[in-house]
Amino acid sequence: MIEVKNLTKHYSLLESPAVKDVSFCAKEGKITILLGPNGAGKSTTIKMLGGILVPDGGSVLCGDRVPWKERKE
Repeated sequence: MIEVKNLTKHYSLLESPAVKDVSFCAKEGKITILLGPNGAGKSTTIKMLGGILVPDGGSVLCGDRVPWKERKE
């Protein structure tokens, strides 16, 4: 299961946050879709879920792991 709570990411070149207060739960065996227009923060959210980016706020648990702290595992 993937639990995302209040995920936030700012980029210094943007006036508004790339991702702001995103929360959802993706249960094992279920299909979860991130849907939105260009610039909505879908790719940034996926990068934080994979540990490529570190969020500025909020939390992500993939199983019992924090992606950006335990990326190789």
